[in-house]
Amino acid sequence: MKALSTKDIIKILPFSQENKDALLGNWETMDQGQRYELENIIWEYYDSVCEMRYQYNLQQALADVQQGIRKLDDNLYKSVREKSEKEIDEEAMKKLTNQDIDDIRNKLKTFIEKSSVIK
Repeated sequence: MKALSTKDIIKILPFSQENKDALLGNWETMDQGQRYELENIIWEYYDSVCEMRYQYNLQQALADVQQGIRKLDDNLYKSVREKSEKEIDEEAMKKLTNQDIDDIRNKLKTFIEKSSVIK
């Protein structure tokens, strides 16, 4: 997966679309201090979401161990971490792809509406 930027994180976190649009729309006009503060908040939120996913998957894995579905071994925590990261990566790519397609559609629609060539 490509490295995520703060803008990518904004697109994939569970914010309302209105809030995402406001943050992304004002991104370039924010001063350096505002952007730095927002980046810290966004990345902290993203880390929290990732940790919640890991904790959920860990609880599921431990329940599987308790039920005898899975064995408790030295790789349990590592495999749960990898599974969690893979799930987050897959969801991020899906959301980014969908968001990017929507962004392109909106830009094309705006271009067509403003263009005197296509009516």
